[in-house]
Amino acid sequence: MAYVPHRDDEYFGHDRRGGYFDALKLPLDHALLFFDPDIGIEIKNMSSMKRSGLHKYLFKSDIRRVCEFAPASTLFVAYQHVQTDKRTVPSDLLVCAHDLAMAADPDDVMSVRDGDVAFLIGSRDSGVYDSARNAALQHATKHGRECQVHSRTYGSAPTSRPT
Repeated sequence: MAYVPHRDDEYFGHDRRGGYFDALKLPLDHALLFFDPDIGIEIKNMSSMKRSGLHKYLFKSDIRRVCEFAPASTLFVAYQHVQTDKRTVPSDLLVCAHDLAMAADPDDVMSVRDGDVAFLIGSRDSGVYDSARNAALQHATKHGRECQVHSRTYGSAPTSRPT
């Protein structure tokens, strides 16, 4: 496996968003594509996003743009900062999983959470997704992290919880 950085030497700006994602046409067959926005997937409140900075969010249109040329075997992983209000975390992750699923169109999306950080994982290839899911579940169990599988119906079933 090789690490292939994409424009790591330049500052990401909202005004250059289209060109940034359009240029990501590397060979992505069986690739792990890691989206690392400062905050996470876009939210509904545009004024809040503008206050924080639009460049700190991954837009659903960005994911869709990449998925247009990414083969089914691509594994998508997106960083997501979760709210500190523990009561809203499950519903927030469900919304983020839904947003990733609607943009990338995988069968299922899972999240692995550690404190206020979550990683959303999905692939349109069931074999790739199953391998990633099994690895994430093993990691979550070993390290006492919360891991949830969000099904295509966008329901959520905890599959591993901290002990």
